[in-house]
Amino acid sequence: MKELMVHVERAVRAVHASPARKRRMRQELLAHLTGLFEEEKARGGGEHQALAEALRRFGDPADLSRDLQASVPRLERWEGRLANWFRRGPGETGLRHGARLAALGAAMVLAGLNVLPLIRVAVGEKWSDARVALAAQGVIAVYVFLSALLGHGVFREMVNRLGVASVLRAAAYGAGAMLAGAAMVLGSYVAQPENPLWEFILRHPGNPLALSAGAWFACMPLAMALAAVLAARVERAMARGHGDWSSLEIGG
Repeated sequence: MKELMVHVERAVRAVHASPARKRRMRQELLAHLTGLFEEEKARGGGEHQALAEALRRFGDPADLSRDLQASVPRLERWEGRLANWFRRGPGETGLRHGARLAALGAAMVLAGLNVLPLIRVAVGEKWSDARVALAAQGVIAVYVFLSALLGHGVFREMVNRLGVASVLRAAAYGAGAMLAGAAMVLGSYVAQPENPLWEFILRHPGNPLALSAGAWFACMPLAMALAAVLAARVERAMARGHGDWSSLEIGG
């Protein structure tokens, strides 16, 4: 009964926990609420009256949500909050979601490019050897943004039922992500030619190590997108048969 699922989802959706734990919560609460509903129906009241009385006995969803959250281990709560940053929000378009993830990825990489050199200097290296030039940081940030956005495009096209058009669009996004990786290597070399990594990749393309490094930059976004598709399909298969909870409209 959809009304029962909606009431359960009002209690569970706001809980920060792993998908597996939230599935168990939904199953257990729905079974409990269904039992209450059947008890009230057996007393001879009408369906509407039985539903109202079952919901009253079940309790306020906000109170249940707090109790459920308190039962989640602290580490899992933080993992759930972190995962929510990356999930698509209510009413958020696919493009906006992809752009948000891409901007978050670029910001994280920029932070790393400025923190890691400080660590190297702290252990005795010269700043001139450890630093990443601002121009190179800009090139890398643009690469991360574009590759993440294009990788998200691959994910959007392949996570649902596949058709010829979606496969072609995914292939186009994937090719774009690989080109962005190649352009990043070239752009970084122009921005910071003294960096030995870019010089090694460009000047020794036949070297297996140089080829592997170049392939990593070119193919890593596509590989991550395909891994995300696989993970989403596995999670969807595990949730199959328990109802389509994510699409429920639960109101305010």
